[in-house]
Formats: sequence, structure tokens, C-alpha cells
Amino acid sequence: MRALHFVAAVAGLAGASIAILAGGRALIPHESPDISSVASPEGPETAAVPKADPPRPTIRSRTAQPDGKAGPPSVPEEFERVSPRAPLGELGLALPPKAPISDDWEGTLLHRPVVPAAGMIEAMGHTVAIAGIDAVAPDETCLFEGKEWACGVRARTMFRALLRGRAVTCAVPLEPDRNVVTAPCRLGRQDLGRWLVLYGWARADADGPYGDDAEKAKRAKKGIFGRPPDTDSLPPPSSTTSALPRPPADPTAPSE
Repeated sequence: MRALHFVAAVAGLAGASIAILAGGRALIPHESPDISSVASPEGPETAAVPKADPPRPTIRSRTAQPDGKAGPPSVPEEFERVSPRAPLGELGLALPPKAPISDDWEGTLLHRPVVPAAGMIEAMGHTVAIAGIDAVAPDETCLFEGKEWACGVRARTMFRALLRGRAVTCAVPLEPDRNVVTAPCRLGRQDLGRWLVLYGWARADADGPYGDDAEKAKRAKKGIFGRPPDTDSLPPPSSTTSALPRPPADPTAPSE
């Protein structure tokens, strides 16, 4: 009798287990694979996804109230206007124009002039080419009776001997210019341009005021139009400047 009860109990447990398994499968829906998602031999097929524009920040300006506090936001604006920044230096500023030269201005006094060539002066930041003349370059050579000689060096030496480092007055502005300025110059009351042309140490410009002086120098065979100096009779280099002949103070009456 007990054996029959045991067999019936086992059969009941087995039937309950089968019923539970059958009920669980019924609750899980049957899913079929998506054929469209399977990759094709030619490559994956994806739908075109539209690109969304990135959001742009909205700038809102607040108007000031009489009590000094910011009011409610105004209508959204695309850009906020701000005041321009200050320039980084004076190069960005429009400087005021220079003061005009007065009517009684007679030129700028240039101290300790340096002579790079006959008719050229460098002093106090100015580089001046004397007006009305054609300066002789230091490396220029001249011919006299078929003989070539270094007339450019000789002309520069004579011009240095005339100035001897003394201050000259030139019609240049007070402030130096980085470029070469063509201007008349004088030593005291002596016109340096006329002195150079009259003694043959520079040529006269075709449209300049020294045409007659150039003709006098050519006829007298002075300076670059004359014979080369006798090097045997020149003094030693240490005393060359002091031993050079001094031209007369009045260039209108040159010594013959």
C-alpha cells in the first residue's frame, strides 16, 4: 500500500514539472530574426541619418534700470556689440602733424659732421646730399692727359680739410630723416655747394645754380678737371690734413 502511495506521489511531481515547463515556454514570445539587419555580401546597409546643426548660444543683453540693477533680458541678439580695444602702441595712433617751420628759420646747425664723400655730410642722424651739385664718389677715377688718378679720394680729402669737423648749417628739419635729404648747406656764410663746384671737387647739376662756376673750374683745370697731385711732395699721413692748402674764405675770388 505504501508503495502505491510513493509511486503516485512521484508521478504527480513529474506531471507538475512538465506543466510548469510547458507554461514557461508559452509565456516567451517567438522572435524571428530580422533579415534586413543581416549584413549583405556587398557591405552593411545603413539608413541616412540627418545631421543636426549644433545649438548656437543665445546672447541676451540686460538693460540697466534707474536703480543700477540689471533689468530683464531683452530680445535675443545674434552678436553683442562691444567697444573697440585700445591700440597696442603709438603706431596705431594718428599722430598730430609736425609744427611748420617759421619764416625766420635759417637751417639746422649740424655738429661734428662726417664726410663720406665730397658733397655728402652725415651728422646728428642726418644724411645730407648738398643741393645743386653732382657729388664725386670716393672710388671715382679721372683722366688727365691719358693718366688715371683717384680723383674721388682727393675730392673727399679736400672737403674734409675745409670742414675740419666744424659745425655746418643745412636746410633740413630739426628731426632726422632716415632717408638721404638733398639740401643746401653752408659753413658760416660760405656756400658749400658753390665752393665744391668752383674748386672742381664736384660737378654742377644741369638745372642747378652753379653752372658758371663749373665752367670756371674746367677752364682753370681745377680739382677733378686738373692734373693728379704730386705724391712725392705730399707730407706724411699724420700731418696731411693740417698741411693741405686752405681755400680762401670768399669763394667768389679763388686764388689762381
